Amino acid sequence: MKIFQKRPVAAAVMVLAILAGALLGQVRKPDDTSEAATSVVGSYQYIYDTEGAVSEKTKAHIDAMNASLFAQTGAQIAVEVIDPTGSTDIAVYAEQEFERLGVGARETNNGILLILALENLYNGAPDGDYYIAWGSGFSSGETNAIQSILWSCMEQDFAAKEYDTAVLTTFDAM
Repeated sequence: MKIFQKRPVAAAVMVLAILAGALLGQVRKPDDTSEAATSVVGSYQYIYDTEGAVSEKTKAHIDAMNASLFAQTGAQIAVEVIDPTGSTDIAVYAEQEFERLGVGARETNNGILLILALENLYNGAPDGDYYIAWGSGFSSGETNAIQSILWSCMEQDFAAKEYDTAVLTTFDAM
């Protein structure tokens, strides 16, 4: 084995071993080459507003912040502003929409959906209602914080029908 003690031979064997490893890796590479769920491809709109309650500036802010948030963490915060939820309870509607839209990365299930139903009955009055749905990827402490943010940031502006301010303040706090 004195042949391997010569530097040129040892270097040649090392190069051949590296090439063999690279070729073997290419042969065993999985067929699924899809991108990670957190890769941002194309443009997305994270706000659906059928009532025109949210300004274009706020929509652009939400979209830009979400693109960055999703690329870094897989999290998304989507907003939906509708007239009523019909005969469906807002909590049920929010959960259904959350699942339908697939908010957040599927691996971490860390999305948040904020629903504003401007003409829903609340406690029997047509004052509108809001609700938030989130994925199971959040800890109990995080879910408590999400609810606290919603109640502290949304209520005053929502009650005053300042929906754009309510959405922007709540979104930024989250």
